[in-house]
Amino acid sequence: MAELHIIGQLLNASQFKQPSLFVIFHIESGSKWKHCSGLLESQTQVSQKNSKGEAILAHPIDVLFSTSSCIGWPKISCEVWFQDKYGRNDFAGYGVLNVPTANGMHEVECVCWRPVGGFLDRISEGFVGGMMQVRDKSIIHNGEDRHKLTTWSVGKLRFRLGVMGNFSKFGIEMGEKRE
Repeated sequence: MAELHIIGQLLNASQFKQPSLFVIFHIESGSKWKHCSGLLESQTQVSQKNSKGEAILAHPIDVLFSTSSCIGWPKISCEVWFQDKYGRNDFAGYGVLNVPTANGMHEVECVCWRPVGGFLDRISEGFVGGMMQVRDKSIIHNGEDRHKLTTWSVGKLRFRLGVMGNFSKFGIEMGEKRE
């Protein structure tokens, strides 16, 4: 069976309005993909934004898969949270990143968004707190019903990922790395 090794890190979060952020992420894949080693989900530490407006996360990713099909290529599904001045955690946004299909090192950005409710929901968020979230988290990485949501862009996550696959042994060409 073909193998895919993803090794790298979640570098930072930027353009979020909240000053202290952390990320919970899950690596999702199709039914033909077998997880061999590494953590499929993890959480970063809480990080304060620096003078450039970036929260440095530097969180490692190291996962190995084997597969008999390219269908269901891995994606990294992210939830960004923030901590307020009282130490309470609240939701900031979602993002999903398709793992690059070319062997090599890749520096990629994941644009994050959050659902927007009606006028009363936004008033409540401003006074009470508690940002809107999706009920079914599979909508984050699935995308089939995501077009029905009204969303706001809230920030970006930056990843550095090394992708190593032996698909050519099985007659499958991986994509070319773009500069």
